[in-house]
Amino acid sequence: MPQVERQRQFKVVSSEPEANLGAGSFEEAIRLLERELAAARRESRELRLELARRDPAVERARRLERATAAWGLTGRQVEVLALVAQGLCNTEIAARLVCADNTVEAHLSAIFRKSASESRAALIARFWSEL
Repeated sequence: MPQVERQRQFKVVSSEPEANLGAGSFEEAIRLLERELAAARRESRELRLELARRDPAVERARRLERATAAWGLTGRQVEVLALVAQGLCNTEIAARLVCADNTVEAHLSAIFRKSASESRAALIARFWSEL
């Protein structure tokens, strides 16, 4: 009995009207799904940026979670980083956390080391651009 090769046919529907192919090959379906996935990722990124513009506290919290995981920060270091990200100086941070200025400096030194940042400006730049 001869073997019959069959090509699977798929009904492909897209959010792009010109991409509605009807019956097409598996490869066409994959290409279309890849385009759809790329579009969804762009939209997701745009929505996150819009959310950050509307509520900076939400974006700051998201980045603090990422910094904690990426840099291995302690709880107190996360608190210091959060206040640095808000633009507070060491004296203001010490007052908020009810500790000495030297303690804040010690936490910042550890954060600089863990994040591979050489300065407060570099730390803030990494926080807002890389995380």
